[in-house]
Amino acid sequence: AAGCGSDKDKTTETEPGSQTEQNADSSGETTLSAPASQAAGDPAPAAPSKPRVLIKTSLGDIIVELNPEKAVVTVQAFTDNVKAGYYDNTIFHQVSKDYVVIGGSFTPELVEKAERLSFYNEARGGMSNVRGTIAMSRQSHEKGSATCQFFFNLADNSSNLDHKESPDGETTDQDYGYCVFGTVVEGMESVVDRIGNVKVHDQGD
Repeated sequence: AAGCGSDKDKTTETEPGSQTEQNADSSGETTLSAPASQAAGDPAPAAPSKPRVLIKTSLGDIIVELNPEKAVVTVQAFTDNVKAGYYDNTIFHQVSKDYVVIGGSFTPELVEKAERLSFYNEARGGMSNVRGTIAMSRQSHEKGSATCQFFFNLADNSSNLDHKESPDGETTDQDYGYCVFGTVVEGMESVVDRIGNVKVHDQGD
């Protein structure tokens, strides 16, 4: 999965628990889904342990359930970007049929937004890149380079995108994996699969 940014934009990888900015992507406006209204006098509902994000696209709505238990740094960075409106008016700029759909940093005119800071890669011991999950994109040669782009897995990509442990404990950046931080709970077949089947063409880099 392609990442965003370039070699000249490298930043130091941050350990879990630190508060750094990060990003992901979507077509159209992306907003946090609001809780259902409650009657006056009812006790306030407890905050959900797995927050959900609504991604509004030109082909319909996608609801993603995030998993902070498996990827707390990634979820925090993603939701920070959502709240900041970073993903508003962005497109899915790369579609690989039966593989992934990538977005998070380009406008419809293919102008890249200002890059965000990179953050710690939580692929080790995390969720698997199976169909219907959302993960952070990064440079394949740099494990801690995820910044603004995310992708949806259109198929089971666990064999080539999950973290692979090395017998000697020195896993290469290439094998470190891509961090999954949530699952599509609504709109996979009706929206994400439709995006994954649109007609595409190459346009420069």
